[in-house]
Amino acid sequence: MRISVFGQRTINDEMLIKQKFDEVIAEHDIRECLTYVYGGAKGAQDIVYNYVKDDMDTILFRPWTMVSKKLASQAMEGDKFNPVYFFFRNIQIIDNSDLVIVFDNGEQDAEVYKVKNLLSKRDPKKDKWVEIKI
Repeated sequence: MRISVFGQRTINDEMLIKQKFDEVIAEHDIRECLTYVYGGAKGAQDIVYNYVKDDMDTILFRPWTMVSKKLASQAMEGDKFNPVYFFFRNIQIIDNSDLVIVFDNGEQDAEVYKVKNLLSKRDPKKDKWVEIKI
């Protein structure tokens, strides 16, 4: 089973994130064959990665700008990076996950908002995702 995590980059309570992650794993009765799919962002993603990296397989979806120079140049609009390229990567992460955990501390974050919006459209019954408000 492939699991991914999203959350604001300002989330830094390691104990709480680990506890909630373990609760979701137990609640969904997940026992084996775990793979952590992530994008490498700071905050909840990074906390969970460091927590699970020795016990499960991990798959890093690098930002498109790190994959090739051509993609990096396409992502630039003048001297600014077009953040839609991060959203494309998030779609890839979601599509390659069996369960998505979204940690939300209530702070304004366009990425977390877009992820939750996408998940609620694709899976309104929340069979594939869990939101944890912290």
